[in-house]
Amino acid sequence: MTNAALFARACEVIPGGVDSPVRSFRGVGGTPYFVARAEGAFVWDAEGRRYLDYVQSYGASILGHAHPLVVAAIRDAALDGTTYGAPTEREVLLAELLCARVPGLEQVRLVSSGTEAAMSAVRLARGATGRAKVVKFAGCYHGHVDALLAEGGSGVANQGISGSAGVPAAAVADTVVAPYNVVPVLDDEVAVVVVEPVAANMGLVAPVAGFLQGLRAECDRVGALLLFDEVITGFRLGPGGAAEHFGVRPDLWLFGKVIGGGLPLAASSRWSTTTGRGRRPAPAGTRSGSTSCSRAAWRWRRARTR
Repeated sequence: MTNAALFARACEVIPGGVDSPVRSFRGVGGTPYFVARAEGAFVWDAEGRRYLDYVQSYGASILGHAHPLVVAAIRDAALDGTTYGAPTEREVLLAELLCARVPGLEQVRLVSSGTEAAMSAVRLARGATGRAKVVKFAGCYHGHVDALLAEGGSGVANQGISGSAGVPAAAVADTVVAPYNVVPVLDDEVAVVVVEPVAANMGLVAPVAGFLQGLRAECDRVGALLLFDEVITGFRLGPGGAAEHFGVRPDLWLFGKVIGGGLPLAASSRWSTTTGRGRRPAPAGTRSGSTSCSRAAWRWRRARTR
């Protein structure tokens, strides 16, 4: 079976022929390659062609594909059942390990994707502050949460404009988009400022000196929360992620990709001062803290630590 034939079949039963738009190759032309298997630094497509894989599932497979430790952990976990809808020791172990590694991190809520983590963190910020407004930066991607799909373009840097069809204006009415690497002036209606500490969805853009420190100071000035989206940077810039690397502590974190060791796992995380007022936000999920994902993630994190 050729890549072209598989893509043609996929287009009949999957919108656009892929389950995530970036895989369609529309931005670069050509036909997507369909992966048959992967090992280490390589993937093989349906036609048997081998590729040196610089993508590594967009950073998720930091140990490479099919690492023996991760495969063994998944196999062991599967023998005990795949999903319970109940808490397990494995998610406690993983949460303890994450909290031990990230300076200031005190609690973790495990979910299945970075989008879920972002949705939960924004809700937590709004609940903790009693405010509605969210500030994000042009070019930064935080999953397909309606409120975070707003993007800034020339002349609309401070307006909430959705980057996707199907998102009503009301969903982004409380979203403000600012230029990356420029500290915005906040007001007392802002609940949270969401930022990739190193922007990784418009090429790779490092923060200029003082940018993250300036965000911390401006959030403190108006009582807003600072949220680091470390789905990309977490445990890649260093064992403690961007907070450790840049010496700036946010109030909330998002983790994903890397923490799952290649499995669907993410986390929204906080330190204790972000809650304590009003009703608790209520994120929930049947597979949150999945036993197989938690075991695999804990095993690879231990290996990475050593």
